[in-house]
Parts: sequence; structure tokens; C-alpha cells
Amino acid sequence: MKFSSWKNNRAALAVIAAVPVAAVVYWVATFFTSVPQFSDVKSAHQPSEFRLLDRHGEIIHEQRVDFKTRTLDWVPLSDISPALVEAVVFAEDKSFWSHGGVNWLSLGAAVKNYILRGKPRGASTITMQLSGMMRGGKQRDFLGKAEQIFSAMSLERNWSKQQIIEAYLNMAGFRAELKGVGAMSKALFGKQPKAMDKVESMIAVALLKSPGAKPEDVAKLACLRAALIGETGICGAIHAAAMAALDGNYAIEPAANLAPHAARALMTKDGGSIQCTLDGAVQRHVVEALARNVKALNGRHVGNGSAIVLDNETGGILAYVGDVAGDSKIPGPDGAKARRQAGSSLKPFLYAQAIDNKLITAASLLDDSTFETGVQAGIYRPGNYDKKYRGLVPARMALANSLNIPATRLADIVGPDDFVMKLEALGFTGLKEGDHYGVSIALGAPEVSLLELANAYRTLANGGVWSEPRMKPDGASQPGRRVYSSGAAFIVADILSDRGARSGAFGLENPLSTSFWSAAKTGTSKDMRDNWCIGFTSKYTVGVWVGNFSGAPMHNVSGVSGAAPAWVEIIKWLNSVNPSSPPVKPDDVSEAIANATSGSKQREYFLTGTETASVPSVKKAGAVKIVYPLDGEVMAIDPDIPFNNQKVFFRSNGDSPKLTWILNGKTIASGKMAPWIPLRGQHELKLTDGKNEDAIRFVVK
Repeated sequence: MKFSSWKNNRAALAVIAAVPVAAVVYWVATFFTSVPQFSDVKSAHQPSEFRLLDRHGEIIHEQRVDFKTRTLDWVPLSDISPALVEAVVFAEDKSFWSHGGVNWLSLGAAVKNYILRGKPRGASTITMQLSGMMRGGKQRDFLGKAEQIFSAMSLERNWSKQQIIEAYLNMAGFRAELKGVGAMSKALFGKQPKAMDKVESMIAVALLKSPGAKPEDVAKLACLRAALIGETGICGAIHAAAMAALDGNYAIEPAANLAPHAARALMTKDGGSIQCTLDGAVQRHVVEALARNVKALNGRHVGNGSAIVLDNETGGILAYVGDVAGDSKIPGPDGAKARRQAGSSLKPFLYAQAIDNKLITAASLLDDSTFETGVQAGIYRPGNYDKKYRGLVPARMALANSLNIPATRLADIVGPDDFVMKLEALGFTGLKEGDHYGVSIALGAPEVSLLELANAYRTLANGGVWSEPRMKPDGASQPGRRVYSSGAAFIVADILSDRGARSGAFGLENPLSTSFWSAAKTGTSKDMRDNWCIGFTSKYTVGVWVGNFSGAPMHNVSGVSGAAPAWVEIIKWLNSVNPSSPPVKPDDVSEAIANATSGSKQREYFLTGTETASVPSVKKAGAVKIVYPLDGEVMAIDPDIPFNNQKVFFRSNGDSPKLTWILNGKTIASGKMAPWIPLRGQHELKLTDGKNEDAIRFVVK
């Protein structure tokens, strides 16, 4: 017998022997090979994108997190072009709809080819290929191939043909990092899989065979596949489409990029979807309004803006805009959490505390005249924004017009340490001790975040009860804690809503005015670096910040011209969607007639029990105060300066001629200031006006 004849006979015997072997394999595969359920494979499919969903389930931000492969959502077979399914079956497995997982004739031919030529020949069905994908890749050795066959037959027994082709198209690799029909169709052709035509389907089929081939080679293979199914007139279109689609730029535009900073705060490294409290419609409007207003301020050197919208009742964050400048796909600094000087935006909390502690009423007269006090760096002399002094003014007018001098005097009365404790109860973090700020704490020396500030104003909107803001819809709101009495919160909110009271500084018609009830306050930090506007209605609290993340100062921007226009645009839109109503006067507040500074009488709100017809000016108990030197200060005599020239001036906060200075038990001078030539040693200094006194200790070295 010739060798060639023997070789052919051996091949024939091998094919014949394959039949009973196949029967045995089938039963083994049927009863002993386990495969996952289709639903489990589908649910385990993990897109390479993280998606942030708003409270209604709308995608408001999409961001890639897996940079090894590019996979989008699982695509149901009903959403895949029939032309693509037909082309894939024809090219990869013509008998797909009829076989039981293995094409035995093709497998036998492949075995024969391997025996005769020593080269493997592809005989894998779509089901076998899917089995390989599910097991982590191609199975090239004998045992691996056998396992693939067993698994394919078990798949056919447990899954429908439709489920198999659906899974295959969602798990197949097409080009570079593109995995699955969803990513392929969107990256290469800019469309959903359902919209793919015959030309695009032929290109996709060619990519299944040669994912890394050159565009012209892909086009040639696609043309060949098209000719085999009788589509001879589309080769030119295939070449053009392949050249355009396979240019190496496989970018996929995100489904939405509306909330990059919120997404960054909530995303997980594994991708997936997370629902949050944001409202897509609110977020979209806030982004547009803020971007429009920041752009209008570009000429005044304003480059960045941030905004927060809170639901008063639940604390849910409805809009979270970290910045409207730059590329929203690659978010920069988060201005909603960045710490900046608060400016005058902290004043309402100081007044609320003073009213709550019954140190003042809204009718109390505060002194708006020159004022100085000692601080660690020397003497601090606050001034009003308009550089005017108004004498005695009611607390309502002082807060509504954001006067600086009455606020610093009030901080001296309340005490910086006590005010810091109250701010911490309002959720502000990272604060220093009161002595670090001194009375300048009233003018916003502490650094706070927009989110903290907005939520603190929400406390006023909620009658003095603070609770944590939240971006995850994790069930019911957390129980709050009372920071102010309902009366103090109501009175301060009423002042911040009083258009007439603020008209002295802002005019009756100003950017804070609305046709519905709303309360608002602006603030500008030192050197015009930060501008704030925060306010609320009965339903929403809105906070806006504009400035520059670099810390560069703005040019000629005040609270009314900077953040306020964006704030009022947002609050008006919110009210048009869900109208607000004025707050109801709580039980611990009463109305009474109070004498105004002009001699006229006006109605005013008081905490019950603090009503008064006359309006005395406010003075702190023991109001006489030594402003220099500070208590505990250490001075040093300079040996290079003549002794008699080293004079120190003791300073007080008053100017009464009855003021008397007592050093180490001896009277040394009277009046507002007292000159003294320092002597080494420990010293006790007292100041008295006959009724009250202040005392400090200091050291001279």
C-alpha cells in the first residue's frame, strides 16, 4: 500500500470514528458540563463607563473608568441591525441556526486537514467561539478544544439561539480596544447598532476575522464577504466607509457631561451606574445660567464660578456645579468644596446668635461710628464698604445693608470664641479658635466652602434646624439638630428678605429683589478675591460663588454685580417650577411697635419677652475695653533706641474723659489713650469709667 493511500484511508477512518465519539461527547456535554445562565452573563456585563443618574433615572454624566477595553451597555438582539446579524452568521457559521453547538462535518474536515497537512483549520461555530470568550479566550490545545466543544453543546441545550447570537455580538472584539457591538458601532460609525447598514455590517464582519488589519485590507475582506452573499455593488462604498471609520480615532462621545464634579465625588473604579439626588433639569439650568453670568464678567477678571441648589426639606442636593470654566469632561478644581474667605456672608449667623442670646433685638441700635480694637497684628480698624458712618442704626438696617462696623462691634459682644462654636454647629469645618480671627470674624475672615455655606443658610430656611446635605438618595433624611430658636431664624430671614431695609445700600430695585418671598445675602472677601450670593425661598436654598481659582482678584465686582445676577436667575426659575410661599411666624415671635431713629414708629418682630417700645443702643456688659496692649502680650526694649523715645500708647475702645488708666495699682492717665515709657517686668493694666472696667497683664523684657 502506498503511503499516500494509507494516509487517506487513515483520515477517512478518523472521520468515521468521529461519529460515535460525537454521540458520546454530546451526552457528556449534556449532563456533566455546566454553563452559566444567560441572565447571569448579561447582568455581569460591565461597561467601561461610569454613569451618574439623576433622581429621575436620567443620565446626567458619563465618564470612562476602564482604559483597557471600551465596552458600552449590553445591546438586546432586537436593537441590533438584522443586516449585521445576517452578515455575521453567513461569514462565521452558516449552519448556526440548525446545529447543536458543533458543526461535525466542519470539525471532521478540520481534523482531516490537520492530519494531512499538519495545519489547523478553523471549525469553531459561533457557539464554540462564545464558549471560548466566556472562558477567557481562545482554546488552542486539544484539551482546551474539547472543553470548548462540551461547553458549546451545553450552551445550545440551555440557551436559545437568539440568546447565543446576542451574547456573541456583545462579547466579541472588533477593533483595538472596542469590545461588543455597542462600542464598535458608536466608535466607528457614530450610530447605534440598530442603525447599521449593509456596508457597515460587512466592515464589522471583516473586523471579526482581522481586528488589527490595515483599513485597505479590511475593505478588501469586506468586499469579498459582500460578493459571496450577492452584494456586488457596494464595494466602493465599503472602501470609503472603511477608510473613514478605521482612521485610528475611536473616540466615543459621552451620553452626557452635565455634572463632572458630582460624578467624581460618587464614581467607583468599577464603573456601573449610581443614582443621586441631583435633578437633571435643575442642574442643566444652573450650569447654563452660571456659565452665562461668568462669561459676562470675563471683562472684570472673573474666570470661575460654582453653584449649589439644596432642597430645604430633605437636604438633597438638586444641582452641584463645581465650575463652569474649562472642559467639563476633565473637571478641574471643585469650587463647591474649595475653601475661600466668606466675606460678609457670615453676618446673618452672628446676628441670629445675638438675637437668640437676647443680646440684641432687630430694633436695637448699633453704633456705626469709628471703631478700633487690638488684634495679634496690632490695631484693627474696620470700615464700611461705602466708607460712610451712620451713627446709631437699628440692627435690622445694619444687617440688611451689610454694615461692617456694627457687625464687628456685635462680634465683640458675642465673643469670637462663642461665634466659632456656633459656626461649627452649623457644619463649618477647619475653623481656628476665635482669638485667631478676633472681631474680623464678623467680616468673613474664616475660610468656608460653598456647600457648607449654602447648607448653613438652609438652616435659617428650616427654622434654625441643621441637617447634613446629601447627594445619595439613601432613604429618609437624617434627623437634624437645633442650632437657633425658630424665632431667631425667622427674624433674620425676615431681615434678609426686607427690600425696604436694604434699600439704603442697594436701592429698592436691585438684583436681590424678587416678586416672591426670598431671603438673600451677598459677601465679598478681602481684595475682591471671592464673591458670594446665598439665599433661600421656602423650598430651595441657592448658593453662588464667582472668582478665580488662582486667587487673583476681580476688578470692580461687588456682591450685587458678581454672584447675585446668577443667583436671582436661578431662584426665579426654581420658583416658576415650584412656587415658594412666605414663612409662617413661629409661636416664639411677637410683633410690637418700636421707635425708629428718625422719631417715627414702626412694627418690628421680637423674640417673645424681648419686646420694647424704646430702642436703647447696645453695649456689652463691661463695655470698657483695652484694645492695646493685648492680654498676655510680651514687649521688648530695643537697646539701639534711646530709652525716652520708646514710648508706648495704651489705647481704649471709648473716648469718654472719665476713662482712667491704672498701672500696677497707680493711676497714670485719663482719656482714650495713655502714653507710657516701658519698664522691664510684669505689669497689670486696668481701665475704668467708674462703672465698668477691663484688665489685662503684659510683660516687658
